[in-house]
Amino acid sequence: MLGSAPLWAENSTRKTPIVKVVEDIGPTVVNINTEEVLPTMRNPFRDSRNPFFDQFFKELFPRLKSNRRSLGSGVIINPDGYILTNEHVVARATRIKVTLIDKREFDAHLIGADIKSDLAVIKIDSKERLPHVALGRSDDLMIGEIVIAIGNPFGLQHTVTTGIISALHRSIKGGKNRVYRDFIQLDASINPGNSGGPLLNINGSLIGVNTAIYQQAEGIGFAIPIGKAKRIIDDLIRYGKVRRGWFGASVQNVTREMMRFFHLEQVTGVVVVQVMKGSPSEKAGLKQGDVILSLDNNKVSDKSDYTE
Repeated sequence: MLGSAPLWAENSTRKTPIVKVVEDIGPTVVNINTEEVLPTMRNPFRDSRNPFFDQFFKELFPRLKSNRRSLGSGVIINPDGYILTNEHVVARATRIKVTLIDKREFDAHLIGADIKSDLAVIKIDSKERLPHVALGRSDDLMIGEIVIAIGNPFGLQHTVTTGIISALHRSIKGGKNRVYRDFIQLDASINPGNSGGPLLNINGSLIGVNTAIYQQAEGIGFAIPIGKAKRIIDDLIRYGKVRRGWFGASVQNVTREMMRFFHLEQVTGVVVVQVMKGSPSEKAGLKQGDVILSLDNNKVSDKSDYTE
């Protein structure tokens, strides 16, 4: 007769590394609800194509306030209640509410946000030390590596998706003509509500922050590498903003004509067009007409790389 396997053996077989990561890291992932107060004018005669006349009616029809609510995710990175998320999740929020996996709710306050990197740190005050994720590395990631994303898509708490890293060092365009650089691309969709949630490796280390800034195709997701985020996180916690260096030099992208003039192998890098007097660039010996191809062993392909 055929017998069934012992329950302990079946459970040990089913408890894959992914299940273990979800069990260990799940409690560090939070649901973020934000509320933004928007002023509106109640004017039955208003012509949206010509707002000039609003000034004459504002006394008769005072501004009203409406609330706009948004959803997002975050991950606890410190036992004292510091939470990492996306800047666009909490931008302009007048109230931030955080829900833990055990359904406890906290009002959070913004520690700092950086629009350029789309990262933000918020904090909740808890009487007890909170579970938190370990910050991993993103400089040794491999294409094809298994990754795990946890978040709250469309407000559905603690949804887990898995996939692989499809590409590294991706540049994508966001809203308001912003370009986000050096992103991790994965083959799992990152939906609204997933933004700000953790991207984990098979060991449960935080390797990226998921972001839903690109929604033009299915089966594609992006994450901000944790290596890029670490310095930004430190600055946001210490100063409330990111302190970026000032070089004191104006540059422009290398064009095809410049490539031929400077005998470069390809259209890459930036050309110095002006050096400010007394600036770090002048002290370093930088001169007008110099071509910059790398800084501190980091490749400079264009102005975005240079400013970053």
